[in-house]
Amino acid sequence: MSHKFDPVHAGILDNPERKKILDPHRVLAPLALSPGMRAADVGCGSGYFTATMAESVTESGTVFAIDISAAMLERARHNLVGAGATNVEFIHSTETAIPLSDDVADCALLANTLHEADSPLLLLQEIRRLMVQGGVLLVVEWKPEKTPQGPPEHERLHPDRVIALAEKAGFGHPAVTEAGPYHYGVKVTKI
Repeated sequence: MSHKFDPVHAGILDNPERKKILDPHRVLAPLALSPGMRAADVGCGSGYFTATMAESVTESGTVFAIDISAAMLERARHNLVGAGATNVEFIHSTETAIPLSDDVADCALLANTLHEADSPLLLLQEIRRLMVQGGVLLVVEWKPEKTPQGPPEHERLHPDRVIALAEKAGFGHPAVTEAGPYHYGVKVTKI
C-alpha cells in the first residue's frame, strides 16, 4: 500500500504561504479553464485548487471535487462553501471507482496524488473514463529531487514515468510544464 497524506496535517494545505511554491493560477494554466467547463479535481484534498477551478469555470460550469478521504472532502466542503462556491459537487470515491458517469468532465487535475496511488494505472484509466474525448488531464507531481518539503525522494515520480503511465491509460500528446520550484506538470489529452 502506498503512503497516503494524513488528513491530520491538512492545515499545511490551506497555509497561505503555499501559494509561493504552488500558485493555483500558474499551475492550472495548462487546463485553459473557461466559463461553462466541467472540471474534475481528483484528490482534491482541502480544495486548494478546487477554489480556483470553480472561480474559473464560473457559475455556468461545474467542478467535481473528488477524494478518497471523507475527512478531506468535508474540509474542502467547509472551505469552499464557506467562501461562497456554489458550483462544486463533492464526490467521495475510491482510487479506482469514481461514482460519476462516463464523459462527464472536459478536463481534470490530479495534483500531488499519483505518487500516493496503490494502482496508478487504474487511477488514470478511471479518470480517462470520466473525461470527454479530447479532454485534458494535468498531472502535477513533486520534482524527483531533494526539496525542502514534500514526500521522500524514493516516492516521487519522474515525468517520464508519469507520461508512460498516462499513455498506457489511453492519453496522448504529453507536454511537461513547470508548476513551481518543487513541482512539474504533465499535460495529456484523452485520445
